[in-house]
Amino acid sequence: MADNVNLEAVNKGLRSVKVLRSTVGELFRTLADGLKASHVDEGKDMQYLTELQSILSNINTRLRDLETAVTLLGTPPPQLHLGNTSHLSLDPTYDKSSLYTEMVKSFRWCDKVHEHSSHAHAILTQNSLKRSNVNPLLLAKRVRRTPHNGYNMSPQNVDTFITGLQRLFPDMTVDVLRPFGSSAVLKITLARTLKALVLLRGLVIEWVVVKGFNEDFYGEDEKLDMWSGSHYKVFQKVTDHANAAMLHFYSPLMPDRALKSFVTWLHSYASLFSATCRRCGNRLHNNMPPTWRDVRSLDIFHEACKP
Repeated sequence: MADNVNLEAVNKGLRSVKVLRSTVGELFRTLADGLKASHVDEGKDMQYLTELQSILSNINTRLRDLETAVTLLGTPPPQLHLGNTSHLSLDPTYDKSSLYTEMVKSFRWCDKVHEHSSHAHAILTQNSLKRSNVNPLLLAKRVRRTPHNGYNMSPQNVDTFITGLQRLFPDMTVDVLRPFGSSAVLKITLARTLKALVLLRGLVIEWVVVKGFNEDFYGEDEKLDMWSGSHYKVFQKVTDHANAAMLHFYSPLMPDRALKSFVTWLHSYASLFSATCRRCGNRLHNNMPPTWRDVRSLDIFHEACKP
């Protein structure tokens, strides 16, 4: 797969291997046949040895030709360190799958990019790529953006905010867990309807998973499981809608307002199994309750009925 392969040398080497194998095969046939009737009775052993010596001499000649052809191939490419992916080449269906070959090509391409990156950096630094000349004195007068502080909230401030947030929803229980260090995980229990885990970084929501009221978030090893979904399809849909709402309410500049808006939206699921769809007026559609909540008006819809 190298770019500088000498095809003429490869062809010459293959021909040398073919001739060498043919000569070695002739030697084995001569040894297997032994003395023939064509040999003269007088000195037939000597004739047989002379014939063997001639074949061995031909083998030595063909071997030197092969060594000469190999030297023309140049230095072989260095061995690739692909870790455990090298075991893919041992797959019995290797001929039917080009996965390992494509991985080697990608590795070589990335390696070349890494080698030439320093040269590209030297060329790009020669041109500042500025579209206009800006006076450095004017840069100090520009209005600076407000830095994002939603990720840098102290655990004490997060706990204080969550305590104030829980007072707004008496039928919602919010427990603050920290199994991963300083980052908080909110375990929310909404009435007797559902449970939710909300992973925070500061006050910014990173991940949401919703399960049924009778389900648990702990695995067999008694460790918190943030990634396994619910066994019920209705709560799998609610989890998808919750992650979409998380992206809608995302605001690093005002993380407290974003988190409050998300919890308010999540609180609207208290009537998940009792409310009717705003459009069709039914509780069930395709054996599913209305799992979609409008992120602004909190109107209730089935997923097929939403506007």
